[in-house]
Amino acid sequence: MSGVRRTVAFIFAIATLGMASVPLFYSEDVGIATHHLLHGALIAGGVITGIILAQGRPTGKSVWIFGIVGAPLLIMFLMWPSLYALIDTAPAAHAGEHLAIAVFAFTCAYSGERYAKGVGVLIGILTVGMAVLASGGFGVVH
Repeated sequence: MSGVRRTVAFIFAIATLGMASVPLFYSEDVGIATHHLLHGALIAGGVITGIILAQGRPTGKSVWIFGIVGAPLLIMFLMWPSLYALIDTAPAAHAGEHLAIAVFAFTCAYSGERYAKGVGVLIGILTVGMAVLASGGFGVVH
């Protein structure tokens, strides 16, 4: 892996960790729809970091499917709106949730790229898309 690629991955990782730590310093309610979009940004940061770090090393081993399938499911459960009342009152728990979302996003993309070239990109797009679509009404009572 080239030094430039490693540097770019490091920058994305640091930016994503910075986004994940925001609840430690900012606790205003932004609404569920906006919160899902912010989760989408966290997911994108983790996905991009995972894709960069896994570039060029697919193995085709089926063990990677656990990360490809399991990590997005865990992200979806972490974004379940009924959890918000519990974690929004504890900034450290909220930041921990954000960190877990970013780590699982990294896991799904890295696993996908290690399985077969392009799978991490596809699962990453779908996972970010899940967060964006959720902002349109998931967990919002009309």
